[in-house]
Amino acid sequence: MSSVTHPSLQALLDAYTHRTGGDAVTGVVDVVLASTAEAQTRTGNTYDKLTLADGTMSASAVKDFDRRARGFGPSVRVTMTVDTYAGKPSYKLEQIEQIDADPMLLMCPDPQAVTDARAELADVMAAMAPGPYRSIVHALLEPVIGEFGVWPAARRMHHAYVGGLVLHTMEVLRFARGLAALDADPCDGELLTAACLLHDLGKLDEYAAPPKLELSLAGRLAGHLPFGALRLGMAVAERRGAGEEIPDACVWALMHCLEQSHGAHRPDTTIPCATKEARCLSAADEMSAARARGGNGVDVEGDLRALARTQSVAALPNTVASTDVPF
Repeated sequence: MSSVTHPSLQALLDAYTHRTGGDAVTGVVDVVLASTAEAQTRTGNTYDKLTLADGTMSASAVKDFDRRARGFGPSVRVTMTVDTYAGKPSYKLEQIEQIDADPMLLMCPDPQAVTDARAELADVMAAMAPGPYRSIVHALLEPVIGEFGVWPAARRMHHAYVGGLVLHTMEVLRFARGLAALDADPCDGELLTAACLLHDLGKLDEYAAPPKLELSLAGRLAGHLPFGALRLGMAVAERRGAGEEIPDACVWALMHCLEQSHGAHRPDTTIPCATKEARCLSAADEMSAARARGGNGVDVEGDLRALARTQSVAALPNTVASTDVPF
């Protein structure tokens, strides 16, 4: 029997699938212990039946009866053997121990990427210049920063997993800043940053708490855009009530960006993108979603270079002249 350490349940299963010969494969994996139950064999012997999960898959495993396992979870380290039973892979736990790890991170397909995105978000928020956009971003994100770091960005289409929201958000910000640098037209960097960070905030209302990937009750009644606008309005009212000056023009500009985060790619929209910041956000959002849907084979950098040849972000779809906007 080979004994190998694997980074995930899927990696362990892949090693079993591609093994040479008929040997079983054993690996040490950090997982979430989703459930534990006692079961009995046909001869009356008691054993443990456990459901294990991580960001790649879930698996039902058996283990010799161990009452200590009742107190374990949710984060555990298991030594598990994958062998063949009735023509299919079967999982048997050899050892299990409690570990101090964030179970939500264990449910991410790429925990390190999510950890890095969380840190990047904190750095971007800290680097924002004093002013209304910084005030709004901090008022909205600081109370929910934990949830924002683990929520999914979708149920199916893109970034549909634990931590997908923060990964998508930070990728959108990087793409949008790249688009904004393509030409010399003025761009409010603070507005663009705020718009990118907040454009999907309403998904905290639209989706149920992870690791589930389903709509919340609220999400069955309305989408994330109106919920994001509601959160924005409440934050502005709170900041103004505390004596801060939040100009209407800043609120309108930010609201326009949030409303238009999908706008440039909806040809039937009644309100076209009217500012460079809104156009950059909308295009960056579509780029991030397309890259996630198509994998790393999507040539985002090539798209940026192609756009650069136009020498104008105004060439992005569904736009009007910025001079038509009163701010």
